[in-house]
Amino acid sequence: MAATTTDPAFAKTSAVLRKLMIANAKGMIVAEESNATLVLHAPFANPLKPTEPMWFGMVRTGKAYVGYHLMPLYMNARLSALVTPSLKKRMQGKTCFNFTAVDEALFAELGTLTAQCTRGWKEDLSKAVAAYKNTKKA
Repeated sequence: MAATTTDPAFAKTSAVLRKLMIANAKGMIVAEESNATLVLHAPFANPLKPTEPMWFGMVRTGKAYVGYHLMPLYMNARLSALVTPSLKKRMQGKTCFNFTAVDEALFAELGTLTAQCTRGWKEDLSKAVAAYKNTKKA
């Protein structure tokens, strides 16, 4: 049977992932927090849309899983290369990891990855945006 949002183990997974993100995303700003969602923004604006915040990550409880999103992975090959093979099995798309139960070993890896995403991200993002803008000019 698939986990649901009313399953106590599922709710625990969500709570543990929210705590994990907050603990390992030093310097990020809590933009939204509820039982179902945690959204963190970076302490700088979106370089392509300066009036909007730059998203860092999100933990979102869905119907069938808890999604752990790390936006720094999206445009950053250096950070994406840090995703371990065991975490890759939980990956959906470029930035999301899906879980239905607490997995201490994978959560430790995810905590390390989250901390690594906070370091040097603004500089990495600036480089990616500059490269993007250069391709638009060509």
